[in-house]
Amino acid sequence: SEGWYADTTFSINVSGWFETSRCFLNALENAKLPKICYFSDLEFSFKDIDKLSEMIAYPGYIPEQDIANRDYQLKQDRPLSEYFNYLKLNDVPAIIETQNDEIFCFEAESTRFYFKELLRADFSGNGYEEILCMLGQQAIGGTLGFSSVILLQKHSPDDLVTYVYYPSPSEE
Repeated sequence: SEGWYADTTFSINVSGWFETSRCFLNALENAKLPKICYFSDLEFSFKDIDKLSEMIAYPGYIPEQDIANRDYQLKQDRPLSEYFNYLKLNDVPAIIETQNDEIFCFEAESTRFYFKELLRADFSGNGYEEILCMLGQQAIGGTLGFSSVILLQKHSPDDLVTYVYYPSPSEE
């Protein structure tokens, strides 16, 4: 068969790093100065989880039926702090490992999540400032995990921060 297939977790990590680098270089090439800034003007940082949508905790690769089977239904219009409150009330350990202006890393429900800011600009061409981020998830105590590049978005000052996947640069 055609193509390259990773045969070790090291190969998977290296291929993920190359894909992230490709996305970053593509985003850098397409970045424009935003006309509307709801991140920089409000001095957004990952320190305030009340500004992040709780849907950030479980990105779109998780099948909807798995999310639907949970007691707690994640919602786009609730802050991430509500999810942490739910976990605490149900004695589910949730640990915030790192939280500063550019990095947010936490563990919950046997999964480690991290967001790392890479660049702020208008990447979609819609005039709004977005934050290009690395999103990573890994099973705690294992090697199963993935990372991808996402755009954090906000279209009004009162909106919670949501995300979309950054499109992978097309093969040339």
